Amino acid sequence: LASSVADTWMFFSDVFATDANGNSVTPIAASAPIQATDVVSDAIAPILTNFTLDLSQELLVLQFNEPVDASSLDPTLLQLQSTAQESDPGAESFLLTNGSTLSTLGVSATLQLAVEDLNAIKALRLLAVDQASTFLSAAEGAILDTNGLPSQAVLASAALAASGYIFDDTEPNLVYFELDMNAEQLHLVFDETVDVATFVYNSWTLQSEAASGSGSAVQLTTATPQGGDSTNVTLQLDTMDVYAIKLLTGLAVSAPTTFLAVAAGGVKDTRKSPANGLVGVTLGSGGFVEDTTAPNLVTFAVDMSAEQMTLNFDEPVDASTFAALNIVLQDAVTATQSYTLTTTNSSSTNGLRIVVTMSKTDVDTLQQLESIATSVDDTFVSFSSSLVQDMNGNSVTAIVDGAAQQAALFLNDTVRPQLVSFDLDMTSEILDLTFSETVNATSLQVTGITLQAASTAVAHASHTLAGGQAVAGQVDSTVISVVLDLADLNEIKRKSIARDASTTHLVLEPATISDQNGRALTPLINGVNAKPVTVFVADAVAPQLESYDLDMDTAVLTMRFSETVRVSSLDVTGLTLQTASTAGSGEAHTLQASSSTSASANGV
Repeated sequence: LASSVADTWMFFSDVFATDANGNSVTPIAASAPIQATDVVSDAIAPILTNFTLDLSQELLVLQFNEPVDASSLDPTLLQLQSTAQESDPGAESFLLTNGSTLSTLGVSATLQLAVEDLNAIKALRLLAVDQASTFLSAAEGAILDTNGLPSQAVLASAALAASGYIFDDTEPNLVYFELDMNAEQLHLVFDETVDVATFVYNSWTLQSEAASGSGSAVQLTTATPQGGDSTNVTLQLDTMDVYAIKLLTGLAVSAPTTFLAVAAGGVKDTRKSPANGLVGVTLGSGGFVEDTTAPNLVTFAVDMSAEQMTLNFDEPVDASTFAALNIVLQDAVTATQSYTLTTTNSSSTNGLRIVVTMSKTDVDTLQQLESIATSVDDTFVSFSSSLVQDMNGNSVTAIVDGAAQQAALFLNDTVRPQLVSFDLDMTSEILDLTFSETVNATSLQVTGITLQAASTAVAHASHTLAGGQAVAGQVDSTVISVVLDLADLNEIKRKSIARDASTTHLVLEPATISDQNGRALTPLINGVNAKPVTVFVADAVAPQLESYDLDMDTAVLTMRFSETVRVSSLDVTGLTLQTASTAGSGEAHTLQASSSTSASANGV
């Protein structure tokens, strides 16, 4: 209309005008309009005079000084700025990428902002957070007037300040999430940009069922966002939270066992006022990555006093799958000597740590080897993947010989060895000493051993060995066998010690023997903790006459035996003197009890 003579016609009624005398103008009927004789076209470009940003309705409303054709609006020629001058230090800006017009012809044009643009704007922390931080620049021709004239440019160096600003009062919504148990990450998708600094982590709960309060659940304690403000946020879960999730065998082992509940306000959007909190919701997992990562041994320690190994893993393991017989202790990364545990016990529960109590057999054997587990320098471990599984059934990463792992801590045996029991065989003349741990056979000092007739004994009822030695071939062991010296045996018998079990007790000096670490024996003290014999074998060997002397001047017969004999048992009527070695070939005389006495004490 009115762009040229061809589209410019006019009609009016008789009330349109009157002449000077008050006569009404002759009307021109609408059915017979009059054509213009000349038309001067509009040559003035439209000017943007003001604008309003409505973040609640997600609208940009533009006002012009003349009617414009809203359908001609090109959003990509509009730029929002945080300051009037784009070049100001720290200024932020965003050039729109899309949008749709909601108006047609008029002095205003309303643009529905694209979701992607809105989220990008909200991710910028200085742009359009209030009216004072909202400016608009526009390239020439961002819109056309009704005559097709392009709008004037609004320079980025002199952007137009917003005349109206409506805060975003819409709460963000969680629309989707994925849980990756391998990467230990939670991927969240919101319907608008959220401020990652406003996460309230204890408002977020992973649970095995949709209904809260049923099944297993872990409330998050903290997490680390892997990026800035966005609609798509990845949270790196806290290690302790991951451990807690894995320990609950019914939680987050599959998509159907993975739900996320979040309380209202669990995170906020990026607009400062009002501070919009997340709408509370419980969602099922939109994506789930199962834990297929093998657990790894991180460190281990050996405590030889407690006779325990402590194994520490990088994730919780299932204690019920632990098979300690896979453990090999060795002296180096590549073993020159190794030992596989044979019997162990563990009362550990599911978790990061397995504590193994080594059997006495294993501990004694290790101590006897003297080249494994004597210090941190010769304590290494290897094992197969059958050692243990994590809570999702993944087998541990094997540690092989050639890449054995060194102990992080080694605690040496600080416990002094103790005599557990002793046996005495007076027939074989062997004293067997059984200790609480392997002892060093070469450290044996028999002079520290005292046999006595009672737990509390006087001097004439006790005897400290003067001789004797370990049996031939004796090795380091928990049992040390001592061959008793004849002189000691005779003294023991003379003092009526070890006649039976009730008269057989033992005391020991600390220096009698030491363990593999040189620690002295716990002493056994007369009258305090003397040890009674456990197994006693009486002397079953008959004494033998080895020689005798006869003094006819003094009328004394002196006899020498292979061992101590009891004088009180002497029956002289059993003695016969004869003139020849063969009985009956000469004269003989059997002693008479009435004419024979002995002044000897017990002895040989």
